[in-house]
Amino acid sequence: WDVVDTPQWDEKNRTAYVTTTCISPINRTILKVPLKDDVEVFKDEEGVQRFFFNNDGAEYVLCNETKNTAGVAYFGNYAYPIENPFAEFDFPTQIIGKFHANGDDLYYRVTYRPECIEKGKKSPVLFYVYGGPHVQMITNRFGTETKGMEEYFANEGYIVYCVDPHGSANRGAAFESVIYQRMNETQVKDYDAALDFFFREYGDVADKDR
Repeated sequence: WDVVDTPQWDEKNRTAYVTTTCISPINRTILKVPLKDDVEVFKDEEGVQRFFFNNDGAEYVLCNETKNTAGVAYFGNYAYPIENPFAEFDFPTQIIGKFHANGDDLYYRVTYRPECIEKGKKSPVLFYVYGGPHVQMITNRFGTETKGMEEYFANEGYIVYCVDPHGSANRGAAFESVIYQRMNETQVKDYDAALDFFFREYGDVADKDR
């Protein structure tokens, strides 16, 4: 797993707090690292966690969000739900999953499904790809890593699909660096495998010809 952010330092307790992918690549988990004791998970919850310290490290706020919740802010022994800023809007169903392919490599993917798929009819598919590296599109945070395009097209009746191929960030050096001078070879194989898996899973509602 990777360390994905600059450690926060608690001088009083001689402890570092480190943001990692130790649970899974789509989560961000804070590890508590005392200089004299064993490392431990600070907040054992799935989601994308972020830490905010004051200047001397004596007080902190921890925020945790998931794909389904805007988040919770923890301050000491108190937990404050974060209001969903998009509550008044209609959002499509978002499904995060994973599959194995190409020598049993593990891939993460996300699918945005229109809310209304007419029985007996198939929806057109938008397969969203990106060049990478140093990018991760699929995380367990509110809205994943969307810019709004995915939700827009899903609400227009498309099934939107995205996968994190080799070269994606926060999967370790081996997974990311394998595309060096081989991007058009390695990532194309990943996308072929991703589409094959997609149509096996959604072939009853996804139109291969559109």
